[in-house]
Amino acid sequence: MRSQIAIIYWVDSAIHGSEQKSREAWKSHKLVNGISVGIVVHEDKEQITIGQDWFYKDNLGSLDEFRNVSSYPKKGITKIRRVILKTR
Repeated sequence: MRSQIAIIYWVDSAIHGSEQKSREAWKSHKLVNGISVGIVVHEDKEQITIGQDWFYKDNLGSLDEFRNVSSYPKKGITKIRRVILKTR
């Protein structure tokens, strides 16, 4: 069975706090950059979904289940690196 590991570089919203500041002071606050890594569960033109854990084989020989799964909109992704994953 073959699958992919994706390293996703993405931009996200940021919470800057609740203090009172002027409009000018808030202009310096920016979005944050993140990196997520996981096994590709699904991908289409709008999003990529990755899972942290993949259960590909059980005592009966076959399984295809994922845990800790997240989806990322492709509009927020700046780069994706992919690695082919081979299982035994």
